[in-house]
Amino acid sequence: MSRVRAGWISLGAGLLILALKWVAYGLTGSIALYSDALESLVNVVAAAVAVFVLIVSARPADSDHAYGHSKAEYFSSGFEGALILVAAILIIGEAGGRLLEPAELPRLSHHEVDEVVKPAAVDGDHPAAGH
Repeated sequence: MSRVRAGWISLGAGLLILALKWVAYGLTGSIALYSDALESLVNVVAAAVAVFVLIVSARPADSDHAYGHSKAEYFSSGFEGALILVAAILIIGEAGGRLLEPAELPRLSHHEVDEVVKPAAVDGDHPAAGH
């Protein structure tokens, strides 16, 4: 499998996981799920940038880039680091607000819990996956 194809698969999986986590956050208002959804958003944006960078880095050398375009991959890692920092700032801001003004979480029915937990278990980083 090519690196670009693997990048596209990663992007698709990330979008699916992000959608599930965002729905779970919307249903519960949980800061933990908000944090998890932001982490997934970082993964999706980073995967999109990675796909673009992999396409660029696969280009052969030309008159402007005598040694090829492989160094473009370094931009992807730097960009992902910046995204992680932004997500951390957003999470700290939201959590700090909840510490000062706590909010009661809604009570979910068993059906709603099943809709959130079972699909989220697909993500290996999720506690429901047994890790």
